[in-house]
Amino acid sequence: NAGLNYRAPNFNELYWPPDAWTRGNPDLKAEHGVDWDLGLRMRYPILHGVALDLTYFRITMNDLILWQSEGQIWMPLNVSKARKQGIESSLAIEPIKRWLNLSMNYTFLDARNLSDEPNTNDKILVYRPKHSLNISVSSNWSLFTLKYDFQYIGQRYTNPANTLYLEAYRTSDIVLSARFHYKDWQPQLSFQIKNIFDEKYEIIRYQPIPG
Repeated sequence: NAGLNYRAPNFNELYWPPDAWTRGNPDLKAEHGVDWDLGLRMRYPILHGVALDLTYFRITMNDLILWQSEGQIWMPLNVSKARKQGIESSLAIEPIKRWLNLSMNYTFLDARNLSDEPNTNDKILVYRPKHSLNISVSSNWSLFTLKYDFQYIGQRYTNPANTLYLEAYRTSDIVLSARFHYKDWQPQLSFQIKNIFDEKYEIIRYQPIPG
């Protein structure tokens, strides 16, 4: 696949109300660029079906709109030129038909600032982790489903010069759900525990996530 892309700044990016920490930027330019990807999809009948997908992608952007710090203020700014490339992969398998399902997806991302600014040229774009991994295991019996989700997000830089960063984090969630059948209705009840190992982490710097 290959194509051209274009995106005008949205309302929040242009006119976010200014306060002590954030503000919009009415001088933003629209972003535009070229993207292409090449993928491979494989399906095997063993073990009730194995599905494997592997894709290489590359996106080159001009005037990429990116929220980042400008002094003490968090605001959207244009990056004159940026490139994002990497590999996306996924694997799904059903070892025990209708009883046990396993799935995994992994992304390797190299997102770089290619502007001519000496402090930011060839630096990693903010909040773009190099490694991302999701694993899901689910089991079904009768009307009930038990699911375990694991997520790993790698180190992320929080400023354009790549001098500040957030550590990688790992979270685990459990969901128990029950689906009922009543005439044409299929109500579902679910109970969820998020972050069961009480990982201490931040998605945005200085904004810790609850345990």
